[in-house]
Amino acid sequence: HAQTRGNAGSTDWYLGLNAGSRDDYDSGLGNRMLNTGWKRRGASGAFGWQVNELNRLDLNVRVDGIHDAGFRGSGANYTSKDDRYNGSVDLVYDGNLANNRVGWMAHVYHFRDVDQFNWASRVVRSGTQPVPGTSRDYNHRQLGASGLRLQTRLGLTDTNHLLVGYDGEHSRLRSD
Repeated sequence: HAQTRGNAGSTDWYLGLNAGSRDDYDSGLGNRMLNTGWKRRGASGAFGWQVNELNRLDLNVRVDGIHDAGFRGSGANYTSKDDRYNGSVDLVYDGNLANNRVGWMAHVYHFRDVDQFNWASRVVRSGTQPVPGTSRDYNHRQLGASGLRLQTRLGLTDTNHLLVGYDGEHSRLRSD
């Protein structure tokens, strides 16, 4: 893991990176469980700008993934691997009038989530007869969504606020 953050005047930022991996698992009995290793990579970043005392803009970006992950739950399958990764970006604007009785927020975002299954099935048993399997069964699933959130806050009293807004999202799921 590595990260840094800072600020200068009206701007602030953050950047974080992470990585990890594991080889095939060795049990306490000295047995190696093949195809159980994985690699992980990720990064996140944020940038903020305090426009003035009453208005702020924030941008957040994130990616993360696990790659070459061995086939979970099957010690007999030595070739199947998974790749799973996702990413998102968010942009948020917050503002207020000087008396703090009226405020607003606008949030736009997009994310993508992907699963790639590279599975193999060497032999399938049907009753007592072996049936040829597949050398590769590739499944790809991708979910993506974009959205917009608009919100107005009206201070009716010091302790009561009326929120009026809009939330909209468009998503798409594809599986091959």
